[in-house]
Amino acid sequence: TIFDPSWRSSVAIGEGTIKALLHGGFSQTLELITVDAVVAAGDDVLNISPELPFGLSLGDLGEIKKSANNLWLSGELKTNYQLDKLDRVTVILDFP
Repeated sequence: TIFDPSWRSSVAIGEGTIKALLHGGFSQTLELITVDAVVAAGDDVLNISPELPFGLSLGDLGEIKKSANNLWLSGELKTNYQLDKLDRVTVILDFP
């Protein structure tokens, strides 16, 4: 799941033209966003990796920061739910 610290998958931000790498864990981060990308906090984050259904909304882009070398942007993933309040989940068993 995206809560596993070893999780890595491709995502698209906003209208789908800005790509990023999702790093899983308790707090998920979006890395390798090009520094000239036009993104803003609140933009939708969609799955584009074959591990999950294409276009699945994973949440919204949170705070955005520049890397130390100013070559990349990174941001946090704000999921659309509170983990401690989940009472129902869907498990995909038969997916390519």
